[in-house]
This record gives sequence, C-alpha cells and structure tokens, in this order.
Amino acid sequence: MTENTGIDNNEKQQQENLLRRNAKFVVILGGLLLLSFAVNEKGVTKSIGYTSSSTTTTRQKKKKNYTITNDHPTPRPIILPKEPREYYEQFPACQIRVYNMLEVHYEVIESVAKQIPYEYLNLTTTTTNNNTTTHQQHQCNHYHLHFEFDSKASGKLRAKTWLADMNDRVNGTLLQDFATNITRSFGPAYLGVSPMVQTKNYWDATIQVSCACDAATRDWLLLASNSRNICINHGKCNWTDAMPNSIQVSPHFERYFVPSALPKFDLLQDFGEARDERLEICTIGSTWRRNWKLVVPFLQDASNSKLWDKIRFRFLGKGGMPYPLRPYHNLTSFQPNQIGDDRKYYAAERACGMIMLPISRIPKGKNYMHYFKSVNGSAWKLSGTIPPIIAFERPFLVPNEILDLYRRELPLHVPHRGFDDLEPNGFAEALSSLLEELLSLTNK
Repeated sequence: MTENTGIDNNEKQQQENLLRRNAKFVVILGGLLLLSFAVNEKGVTKSIGYTSSSTTTTRQKKKKNYTITNDHPTPRPIILPKEPREYYEQFPACQIRVYNMLEVHYEVIESVAKQIPYEYLNLTTTTTNNNTTTHQQHQCNHYHLHFEFDSKASGKLRAKTWLADMNDRVNGTLLQDFATNITRSFGPAYLGVSPMVQTKNYWDATIQVSCACDAATRDWLLLASNSRNICINHGKCNWTDAMPNSIQVSPHFERYFVPSALPKFDLLQDFGEARDERLEICTIGSTWRRNWKLVVPFLQDASNSKLWDKIRFRFLGKGGMPYPLRPYHNLTSFQPNQIGDDRKYYAAERACGMIMLPISRIPKGKNYMHYFKSVNGSAWKLSGTIPPIIAFERPFLVPNEILDLYRRELPLHVPHRGFDDLEPNGFAEALSSLLEELLSLTNK
C-alpha cells in the first residue's frame, strides 16, 4: 500500500507541474495577443500608402502590383535628393494624393501629377506633438513619386467621364524625367471627400487642385501633420500667395507651372468624326469671357471675302453664338459647340486649325481683363486657351502682352501672331495675316 501511494503522489506532482507550465504559456500567449492588438490599434499594419520599415502588405491593383502599408510610427532622418540613387532604392515611393474639391478644373488634375516641379512638393514635413514642433522627413524614395487621384463625388457626366478616362488611360502608367532620374507613377482615380478634413498621415503630400481663397485654405496649408499640404491656386489670393506651399498656374507669379498635360484623343479614330475640310478658327472657353468686338473689323473687311468658304469659326465652350457676331452669321460658318465629354473636347481642340484669344485690357471691369498682368485690379488668371495651344502645338493668335508673358511655355515654332489689343484693327490685321500664312501652307 505504501509503494502504490508513492507512485500516485509522484504522478500527482508531475500533473501539477504540467498545469503550472501550461498556465505560464497561456499568460505569455495572452500577453503577445494583447501586444499585437495594441500595435494594430496604433496603425502599424493597417493603413494604406507606402512601405514602412516594419510590416508590408501587397495588394493587387489594376495593371500593376504595388506595396501598401501604414504611416511612419517614429520620426525618420531627413533625406535629400542629392544622395546616391542606390541609397533611395531601399525605400518605397513617396505617396502623393491629388485632390479636386470642386467640380471644375478637371483638366488640371492630371497635369498637376505630371508637371508640378519636384521642388514644389517640398516633402519635408513639420509635425507638432504635445505642443512641441519637430521637423520630420518621411523616409521614402524621392526618385519615385506615386500619385493617386481623388475628386468630389458627383453623378454628373463630366465627373463620370473623368473617372473612367483616368482609370483606363492613366492608372498604372509612369513618366520618367531623365534629367533628374525621377519616376512618376500613377495610381487609381476615385471619388472621395473634402481634404479640408485632416487627411490620413500615410500621404507624404496632399495636393488640392482647386483651392478656395479664404482663411480655411490658409489654415489647411498651415496644418501641422504628417502630410505635406499643397494648394494649386488659380489667381491672386492674399490669404496664401506668400506661403511656400501655395502654387499658381500662370507666369504672373514666381512659383507656378502651366497645366498643359492634356490627353491626345483623335476625333476620327476615337469618336468616328471626320475633321472639317475648312480651316477651323477655335476659341476655348465660355464665350462671355471674350471681347468679340475685336473680331468685327475682320468680318467687315471686304478684302477678306475670299476667306469665307475656307474657314469656320468654332466656339468650344458655353454661351452660344456671341451677340456682336450675329449680324455676320451668313458670311461664313460659325459653330457654337459645347461638349460635355472631356475626351471629345480635347479631340476637338486638337483638331483646330488655329486657336485665338480675342481679349483686351479695356473696357475695364470685364472678366477677361484678369488674364493680363499690367491691368490694375487684375486677378492674374490663366486663360484656358493657353494649355491646349501648348499641349497640341496649334497655331495661335494672342495679345502681345500674353505672348510675352507665356513666351517660355508657348510653342513659338508654329505659325503665330501677337496683336495690339488697344489698336481697333490690331486683332483683325493679325488674324488676316496668320490665315494667309496657314492657308498658303495647306495649299502646298
């Protein structure tokens, strides 16, 4: 009996030791699970943007694979573009969001991603933690910029066609600037929400395409976060013009670029429409933003009658037939043409025989005065006529001041004329001269 009792006691002791070891294992496992849950709650493995040094997740995207992860949990050292390329290749692409808060300027969205100068992105960020300001650089590959596109939700035709076009034509493509070795890759476009709400901190930069000129925009640019906020302005703005992350779209300003990366669609190949055999004289944008009285002397000049069956005026924008030109509607062909599909609109611009900008500095108070720099009270705006001239290299006719202002951007190798907008017959004489040159070229 004594021997059997000893064996039972040994077995009982072994069982108790096993239970104690299992209990310790359960406690350790539970601690690990709690730690993992806390890390996930902190955002180390969940958010989307670029590869962190900790964990990564690969998502299948249309036409490409790219790596997505979360924000940076700790400050990283500042990285400057002058470092060797091999140093950058260990880092993921800088992730940049291009956002359009308004249902206008769709033609600017793609140009922002493709053309904004690299130095304007200024990827060094300022982060405020516990009332202490520290400078922090996201550790990303400055030789590889990745852009994604976001716009205000809308059921309108223009928003739908923009979304379809960007995801079909732009998503999954890239551009390389061989002068700087910087590659820009382009991700998906989608409809989202206002960026004036603080954006997710996995973006290295957020670019607002249609910034309002107000205190809210100024405060958004001053916002201290892990993202770099940048505004694209479309004219003077006393709230933000002095700020280094406020960028303009015309050479009226020091920090600017002209958004002219327009898609090259073809009327015949893409839309089944043959080009008119006559030389099309196009105006771009709403007709009420032009001084049509400048065109009247050209139509009144009897010596131009030989041109009437060889040309056609085409108004690509809202407003219909301009009132000052209506008495002359039987002389030649006039075609008001409002096109809702941006793709077809670009194709129509590309088909223009020439593009003209009939504007003047007087009378004061007219909205077209804002395209000039010399006019007192001008808002220094970009005319929508300029980007298609640049993008499609079309012959053009613009005021002398506009020609001088955009000289670095305009395709001066194509036939063109400037005109004195204060001379009553300046526009008419320049138009006749340019048409004579263009028609002589087509007859060769």
